[in-house]
Amino acid sequence: EAVLEPTVLMKTVQRNFGGQPAGEMEMCIEEFFERTGMTFEGVPRFSTADLIHQNLQEPDARHLMLLTKNNAALRLLFESGLLDHNKAEVMFGSTFPNDQSDVFVAMNLQRIKSFMQQPISLVL
Repeated sequence: EAVLEPTVLMKTVQRNFGGQPAGEMEMCIEEFFERTGMTFEGVPRFSTADLIHQNLQEPDARHLMLLTKNNAALRLLFESGLLDHNKAEVMFGSTFPNDQSDVFVAMNLQRIKSFMQQPISLVL
């Protein structure tokens, strides 16, 4: 019989709800641990970098979404070694009127689908 370990629950909650503001994240942790009858005191927390690294290393992990206000996170991903320039592709969005056409959008979707079939990380 499988037993849910507190560390696994902590990692799961952090990976799925880690984008919440700090106070809301704490409420999520408390709620999940309370509902499973476990205590979260003393359970190690994972850093954001650790969670990103774990997600990128798991071949069956779902797509990871990191939302930022500028390109600073992109540089950090490469400089910290979380992403490898040789194993990643970066696509930037555009607000130019011609880039909003159906043809341009369809071409970008085709590029995204093509990259998703390869063993690389795609950053949009």
